[in-house]
Amino acid sequence: MTRLLRATAFCTGAIVLLAGVAGAEEATLVRDAQPNATIVLPEGTSDAVKASAEALRKSIKESFGVEIPVVVESAKPAGALIRVGERSLAVCPAGDNLASIEAHAELVCEKVHRSTIHGWHSNRLLRYGGTMYACATLPIAPGEKDWDAKGVFLRREADGKWSQAGDFPHQPYLMCAGPDGRFWVLGSTSFLNLHVYRMKNPLDFGSFEELYTGTNAYMGAGISPEGNLLVLHAENYVEKALSPNAVIAAFYDNRTNKWRLNRLDTPEGRNGYEGIILRGNRGLAVLNSTINDPAHAAGGTYSWRHVRLARCEDLSEGLEIKPGKREPGAPRPWSKNQLSAGKWTNVRWLMPADGRTALQDFVVAPDGYAYLSYAHVSAESDEAMKKMAETPHYVARIHEDLTTDIYPTGLKASATRLIIDDKGKWYILGRPAAGGNLRLWAVSPERAFAPVKEYVINNTEKLEAYVIHLLCPARFGGESDGNTIHILSSRVPKDAVGKELDYAELWYAEFNLPNT
Repeated sequence: MTRLLRATAFCTGAIVLLAGVAGAEEATLVRDAQPNATIVLPEGTSDAVKASAEALRKSIKESFGVEIPVVVESAKPAGALIRVGERSLAVCPAGDNLASIEAHAELVCEKVHRSTIHGWHSNRLLRYGGTMYACATLPIAPGEKDWDAKGVFLRREADGKWSQAGDFPHQPYLMCAGPDGRFWVLGSTSFLNLHVYRMKNPLDFGSFEELYTGTNAYMGAGISPEGNLLVLHAENYVEKALSPNAVIAAFYDNRTNKWRLNRLDTPEGRNGYEGIILRGNRGLAVLNSTINDPAHAAGGTYSWRHVRLARCEDLSEGLEIKPGKREPGAPRPWSKNQLSAGKWTNVRWLMPADGRTALQDFVVAPDGYAYLSYAHVSAESDEAMKKMAETPHYVARIHEDLTTDIYPTGLKASATRLIIDDKGKWYILGRPAAGGNLRLWAVSPERAFAPVKEYVINNTEKLEAYVIHLLCPARFGGESDGNTIHILSSRVPKDAVGKELDYAELWYAEFNLPNT
């Protein structure tokens, strides 16, 4: 099998230019498990550039098992060349010189569960019919366990105040809107199940019925413009690293009212936290590991370092099951032997021996490509990992064949979201390393997603959870609001002596993009 890696940039602190034999914009680095390129350094380069070249060489080896040679320019290498040199990017102003954008912020709910905002791939904010909707998990009562928590739906009224639109029997984790106004909601009552509900009637929050019961709470979902739904969830709860697991792909066809199931092997262990883009019966997914691996968790227990890319050209091929709820203790309506990968292509992408990965956003751009915002660093051992203080931020362009163009942005930010305005201008919204108000960076895809201007978004300091939700109709349905950006997140308040309380506040903000 031929494995391709397209990269115009890879390493923080250096700029990487990839050229083919005749100066092509992309080239094959690895072909049939053999090196097909050379990393080239300028004469007398700095130690930082040498370190970047070495990091690139290691990353290619970890991903493809092939050593790419590193030489200096005077060696006059032939073939595909990866030129590594000093980075030259526009410098964003700092401190008090930042441009500012005023946001309007408001409290949505005074008390929600502290875990309400969780998971880069989840969604708790929708706009439908010009009205904003949110969902949250309520705090538990004394003596209850976290899995006993219930959910609530909230609606923003015409006067700008939020009111309760309905309730939910479980913790709502992800919410989608069908084109007919019937919302889907996914939630769980333990790590061993997944409940998928849909409204019987449009915008009727009292009419939810369960249409599918999955086998694990680690999951993701996406909806298509036609109202089809794709749910991906782990096959089982086995979480130990390198214990073979799988992802179950459950596709709901809105026209036929039927589910089709496929199975994707994940031999490195359990995967959850899936980002999904669904168009008709074609799906694209990013699969993120969630494995118990203390030996490779930089002092922690769990690791999310591994990432797979998967694509299916026809989700309608698979084991057919009828919609409906599976009662507790009842056998599942399928067995492992009945499921196959169908039309899925499932490939390894980020598979370091050790490392950190934080997926943050997944969008479709006007050019038709999917783009992923993420932070990642790899290492050869846990000890080496502990010495790496920073986790660089990247943007990846994903091709039809699941190869990628990888761009380091140089941003020191978390909770990032990718935004494209109505004129095709790109922005990255996120939280700076120092915390406080959110920042908005205008970036240039033509210059490898280099940041060209930075804005501080005033009045957003209370949206401090590690995830911020924006409207994303391409993945979760509902409506966008043009160049007006809507944000949902939470904060944990503190008492008079600075101790965190046992609940969170749910906050909402909105602002207009620059020059709109």
